[in-house]
Amino acid sequence: MMSRQLDAARPWPYRVAILAVVAAGPAWGQMPLPGPPTPGITQAGRSPPGPAPDVAAQVSPAVRGQTLVVVNKLALTIGFYDPVNGEQQALFSLPPRPHEITVSADRRTAYVSIYGDGIYAANPHPGHQVAVVDLAGRRPTGFLSTGDVPAPHGMALAPDGALWVSSDMGQAVLVLDPHTGERLAAIPTGTTGSHWLAMTPDGRKVYASNRAGAGIPVIDAVAGKPMLPVVVPHAVTGLSVSHDGARLYAADDQDAALLVIDTATDKLIDTVPLAGLPRVSADVDRERRVRVTPDGRYVFVSDSLSGVVIAAEAADLRRQRLLVVEKGPMGFAFSSDSRTAWVANHDAGSVTIVDIASLRALRDFRTGEGPETMELVGP
Repeated sequence: MMSRQLDAARPWPYRVAILAVVAAGPAWGQMPLPGPPTPGITQAGRSPPGPAPDVAAQVSPAVRGQTLVVVNKLALTIGFYDPVNGEQQALFSLPPRPHEITVSADRRTAYVSIYGDGIYAANPHPGHQVAVVDLAGRRPTGFLSTGDVPAPHGMALAPDGALWVSSDMGQAVLVLDPHTGERLAAIPTGTTGSHWLAMTPDGRKVYASNRAGAGIPVIDAVAGKPMLPVVVPHAVTGLSVSHDGARLYAADDQDAALLVIDTATDKLIDTVPLAGLPRVSADVDRERRVRVTPDGRYVFVSDSLSGVVIAAEAADLRRQRLLVVEKGPMGFAFSSDSRTAWVANHDAGSVTIVDIASLRALRDFRTGEGPETMELVGP
């Protein structure tokens, strides 16, 4: 058994949290606790344990009649859930393993990447497909082929309807016509780290994460050609573009930091510390996700290894709040009015509903095993 000395200088709630985790038994290296918030940082609390509360009055009314579509990666399923009470409405299976989801502009179709039966950097039988899902019928209707380019993962839909798909193993980004299935282009990224994608709102630039080393790949989407990469100090994981297209936010894979890139120049212009998260060595998989709320007010960052979510104010990214959720937080979904967020807790097999204004966990509900990404769909 591993023992740890408690730091008497730490605030009492922090020491209680350490005691609770040590008593629960998971290895320290698998779930490091966040450090105490720095001055000016609010650390939001979770709801107390007990029966799931009725949170209908606290969840955004914008989601009435909508459905939360969750990619249960390890269960190999797509689940349809009531976004308020978590009731499962439908479920179907997909080949190993579904990872990412994106939804068409008309909200009728979802695309789910079939990555393979492994994980990043250990994927012995990579997939070569993207599943096409009829959202009204709640069923898969077919697959788009990636041909000889394996392990499709991150996706983005361009304003012209083309589906952009990243492949880390293939060191490329593909462009597919989702209506005909034709592969329109395969653009090299020069790295096996191109795991996720982010596209500017005008569809003119595409950025790929780079989990294999420093440098963020950039693609001129109009010319269909790679550009010079963004110079950054370490590998990056999650990334997201601001709604005005002016900034790219990327999570540093080693330092507890959010990188800010000017998309006009593709230069790093700011490095924002993420309060309370530890720095780790290059061989530890942080699995950080980044997403901007629909109103553009907050940049959300999940840190899977630490089990926390950080909400940073876009107007001043150093104004942050931190929320402890269940184990392994990854993907997000948001109500259209940016009042409510949903966090997919991959390792816990759950979704946490979060009130954004207070950054308070309202309740959790169970999903299939390994929920990684999700989207709200419906009217």
